[in-house]
Amino acid sequence: MVDAPTEESTSNADAYALLVERRLHKAFTFVRTTTGKQTQRMNYYDASVKPRRFNEADFVLLYSPKKKRGL
Repeated sequence: MVDAPTEESTSNADAYALLVERRLHKAFTFVRTTTGKQTQRMNYYDASVKPRRFNEADFVLLYSPKKKRGL
């Protein structure tokens, strides 16, 4: 992620701070675009899922996970 400054890469603290700021901005932009793409994919998936209706006396599977103690 963020490396410690070395004497060769930066000559003072201001230059290092600018370098870190650019890296963080680049990482933020990447995460924002990736999150947007994932949201779009989920919207496409949600649009294709059709609701199901059940009648009385229909057999269905019931998912009932055990509760963990302390959580």
